[in-house]
Amino acid sequence: MGVSGGADSMALLVVATLCQTRADHTRRFGVISLDHQLQSGTAEVAAAVATIATKLGLEPVITRALDLPETGTGGLEATARVGRLEAFAQGAHTTGAQAVALGHTADDQAEQVLLGLVRGSGPRSLAGIAETTTYGELHHPLHVVRPFLGISRAETEQICHWAGIEPWQDPMNTDPRILRARIRHQVLPGLEQLGPTVRSGLLATAAIAAEDAEYLDAEAHRRYRMLAQRHKATIRFDLQAVRDLPAALGHRVIGRAVTELGGTRPSRERTLAVMELARARAGSSAGPIQLAGGVAARRNRGQNPGEYDTLELFTVPSSRS
Repeated sequence: MGVSGGADSMALLVVATLCQTRADHTRRFGVISLDHQLQSGTAEVAAAVATIATKLGLEPVITRALDLPETGTGGLEATARVGRLEAFAQGAHTTGAQAVALGHTADDQAEQVLLGLVRGSGPRSLAGIAETTTYGELHHPLHVVRPFLGISRAETEQICHWAGIEPWQDPMNTDPRILRARIRHQVLPGLEQLGPTVRSGLLATAAIAAEDAEYLDAEAHRRYRMLAQRHKATIRFDLQAVRDLPAALGHRVIGRAVTELGGTRPSRERTLAVMELARARAGSSAGPIQLAGGVAARRNRGQNPGEYDTLELFTVPSSRS
């Protein structure tokens, strides 16, 4: 379990301890407590979590200080998230753990949906936080489970109170400079003045978006396997086949090709540019269009002069090589 010392993860620790004491329960639970080193006192919090976990009989208990870069893609919150996942993956790999459990609640889910709306995201982002996620892009594969998505933050606080545990109050959760904190303490309470069903409505939106995204992702995967022709560091598509793709599938197919070539999943703006390139008339620019992570896209000419018949995504040699 990833335990920060806050109410959600400490409640998870308590519930795991109760499960482990049942005679019919065969699973064992360990703890990894991280010190992000982003503010004073966090090393003491991580040590306190380890002490409580050890007293409760959980093992192994790991504490780890994260060495986060001062700057990173996506800002401090995104950098810290990647650092956490890498630490969890390393801890699971070292101990042989099957999964890492995290204490996200229904409140986190509602906040995540609002974050997706603010950022102009599609169904996959509006689906919020999944109950299970496998991260294959880390140094070690990581399987994460989130058993508390069906309960509220108030309930995790009640569990801590029942167990006699005083959870840590992370100052960053109330820092107005952080978007999630503003949504938690300003936006969501303001929306709830509209009526008592705001949170349940956001959770329903996440569930519906998850169903839609699952279907679209599966269909895009099927289309990609049908259409993509790979040769070394190049992936080609029949130009007309790309033109015929519905936009929702086209964005996903192009994104899949970029990641298959080792690039970073492109933004909607970039995949839209590739789709427009595919649909452009003869005589228009054939590219290339630069995408994230050293991948580019261009049209290739067919047999007839002035016509194009393939869309090609390819890796761009590094300027350092």
